[in-house]
Amino acid sequence: MAAFRVAEDSTGTNEARWLDAIDRRELAPPDLAPWRAAVVVSAHPDDDVLAVGDLLRGISDMGVPIRSMVVTDGERSAPESAFGSSGHLGRLRRDELRRAYEHLGIVPSITWLAIPDGHVARYEAGVGRHLQNVVAAEMIVLVPWRLDGHPDHDAVGRAAAHAAARVGATLWEFPIWTWHWADPETEGLPWSRARRWQCRDLVAKRQAIDCFATQIRPLAGSGETGPVLPAKVLERFDRPFEVVFT
Repeated sequence: MAAFRVAEDSTGTNEARWLDAIDRRELAPPDLAPWRAAVVVSAHPDDDVLAVGDLLRGISDMGVPIRSMVVTDGERSAPESAFGSSGHLGRLRRDELRRAYEHLGIVPSITWLAIPDGHVARYEAGVGRHLQNVVAAEMIVLVPWRLDGHPDHDAVGRAAAHAAARVGATLWEFPIWTWHWADPETEGLPWSRARRWQCRDLVAKRQAIDCFATQIRPLAGSGETGPVLPAKVLERFDRPFEVVFT
């Protein structure tokens, strides 16, 4: 298993604190533009849907083509005993993401980098070089926040930030695990760059998240009963809005 996993008894920051903090800050909406293309980069095959699934739908509705780059297959998110093998789990997670995109009503082209789950930092330079061959000016790159707290997310975020800066692409970062470990008053949270996207089809997003059965259902045959993503984590992605750092 990857080293990072939220313990089932870890409650994290109370969701009500986040909702209050976000409401008090009256965050402006992100400024959508007629980009040539959008590239969304995920460390694992669910990151983007959880954090910005409805925003991706909004970008797609503008007629902007979307390319999805998934860095790992997320094959180490659970013990092998739960799914037979890490390879089998990786294949399941690829299929889950494809179905999730269908529920969102988007049809991105998908690139699977198949970098070992939990070890993205070792391949960070290569991820950056790959991105530089894909992104260009007048494109938008959406990526996990480079200080999200998960080593794979952070490495992907750094690589994408570097690539976007080199070619002059627009970079938007989305927090995922930040909602769990951080506090609204945590020093360093980039509130000045935070923007609030009001979801247009929360039902579709919920259906998309429900596709990630390997992550949100109890694990079987592994000595563990709770899911990889407990309900207290998922509630951060059931909000009627999404947040990005622009």
